Amino acid sequence: MVYSYIIIQTEKLVVWVTVNDLRAISAYDNASVESFGKLSSLDLNLSLNNNATANFNLDCAEAKIAVNDNAKANISGTATQSSIVVNQSATLNTAKFYAEQVTQKRVTPGSSKKKTYLTNWLLTNTSIHHLYSKSRLGIS
Repeated sequence: MVYSYIIIQTEKLVVWVTVNDLRAISAYDNASVESFGKLSSLDLNLSLNNNATANFNLDCAEAKIAVNDNAKANISGTATQSSIVVNQSATLNTAKFYAEQVTQKRVTPGSSKKKTYLTNWLLTNTSIHHLYSKSRLGIS
């Protein structure tokens, strides 16, 4: 006789990560990722997919942000350069995000328009990172 078992886990997995050189974060499914204080990096690639959410307070030389599918992100802080690509059904709040140069593209069916915005630049301090997830989370 062969038995099969399916284990359904409903508890949230909380992961604290402290790193010297964080370069990329990819979140999928219903993952939720956030910084606790300033997330400081020379070059950061953030990719949110499916229904993933993110809340980041950045201090970066260059920030590349991609918000795909139904993902949601609240980005604040500063970057010298920023490249942002947002899917039509995704949500991105950058009201408190400042950069010397920002290239932002909203991807809609049949459109490839790109807008460039110049904004103010502000320096702040660094803190540790707090990451938590219910699903897949890629960190490199």
